[in-house]
Amino acid sequence: MGFYEDKIFPCILEMHENNEMKSLRKTLLKKVYGEVLEIGFGTGINLPYYTNSITKLYAVEPSSGMNKHANKRIKSSSIKPLIHVSSGEELPFKSNTFDSVVSTHLLCSVKSVDQVLNESYRVLKPGGKFYFIEHTASDDYNILQWQNRLNYLSRIIACGCELNRNIADYFYNSEFIVDEINSIPDFQAAYHKLYPRIQGFLSK
Repeated sequence: MGFYEDKIFPCILEMHENNEMKSLRKTLLKKVYGEVLEIGFGTGINLPYYTNSITKLYAVEPSSGMNKHANKRIKSSSIKPLIHVSSGEELPFKSNTFDSVVSTHLLCSVKSVDQVLNESYRVLKPGGKFYFIEHTASDDYNILQWQNRLNYLSRIIACGCELNRNIADYFYNSEFIVDEINSIPDFQAAYHKLYPRIQGFLSK
């Protein structure tokens, strides 16, 4: 990991957290239950929003810089996740292990969305659910053109983040049953319009 990705980028992610995102995390994660896997644990920003409906939390995060930030939250939390230094494309778990898999703002930056979804499907128990929050390609043609123009810069500044991935298409083309995908209204600020978000859950 380079200095920027290890030291600076985790701080940038923390600075971008706002009240809307806090509300989205709280709404989504109160539905999560049982033995849970979070892919892309990052700085542990989801940790305060898990409820007592979960029995165990496992996490996957390849970045040592992210894990250092996450340790601060873990120390003050009653939930002590078991963190594996690995990627979402190669999950170090047996098939049919988890009741819930969580992914928030991860699929925009992984090398293979299809592989992450395949691996998530594999490790979920029958009837298990995949819960997500993600930003996606805009339905607005003009905004999409700006996403396309700025995508190269985004990959550099945001450590691989793709602005113009149509994430919902990956869900519909996966093995999952799509239970719910909701579009989240854009902020008014032009900057935030580049990041239209969707959230919801899928079933195995």
